[in-house]
Amino acid sequence: MKANSSRCQELNKQLAMYRAFRDMDGIAAVTRELQMDACACPVKN
Repeated sequence: MKANSSRCQELNKQLAMYRAFRDMDGIAAVTRELQMDACACPVKN
């Protein structure tokens, strides 16, 4: 299965936004999405 890099970029953008607003539920949800695609999506800190 090929990595969908645009999806990864979108998730990382969402993660940055949730972090900015300290939205723990949002962070947790996006982190789970990234972990499901972990081999395809490196998480940007």
